[in-house]
Amino acid sequence: PTASSNAHISERYAFIWRTSKIKLCGRPKLLSAFAKTIEREPYLAEFEWQRKRFRVANFHARPHDQQPEQEIAQLKTLMDTYHDVPLFVLGDFNVVSRHTVFDPWRKRNFQLALTGQRTTLKRKSPERGDEYYAKESDNIIVPAHQVQVLERGICDIVAYLGYDLERAARLSDHAPVYVIFDDFPQLGSGQGYGTRAREGQGRKRGERR
Repeated sequence: PTASSNAHISERYAFIWRTSKIKLCGRPKLLSAFAKTIEREPYLAEFEWQRKRFRVANFHARPHDQQPEQEIAQLKTLMDTYHDVPLFVLGDFNVVSRHTVFDPWRKRNFQLALTGQRTTLKRKSPERGDEYYAKESDNIIVPAHQVQVLERGICDIVAYLGYDLERAARLSDHAPVYVIFDDFPQLGSGQGYGTRAREGQGRKRGERR
């Protein structure tokens, strides 16, 4: 678990991947450098797909009424620390996508997978025709200068479960967020991030649950 100030807010992160397609490189780790300044320090893993590597950091910010932007602002150092291969930051950020805390990432040609997309479920079933997601919270920071995004969105678990909000909430009060991405063919050739997979092959999915 994370080195949080108390057990009630600590986090146990996890990654799930298809071992027939994706290889884990080394062991995932909590980034202890943030342990004293972030309640739930990020969890980082490196993966390999067709001899091309990428990193994924999972992060759960403090609640929206406790200035989560102060924690998010610290993550910008990851861009310099882990710049050698594409880095994705998956998070329950508890801020809206237009927040200026993401500007340092945008200036470095990263982008948010979702813009204005609500991801948290309402506590009570809405009236017919009303939105059943309450607010923006979850997102994925994508290295748009290193990969091309083919598809992005949320897995609409409420619709999948027949618009049964209570049943969906028993699974999670957040909708999963995903990105499907591929290589940029112009970045090189050979084994680097330059070989575009053939149609229907080589797509990779990043998901935040």
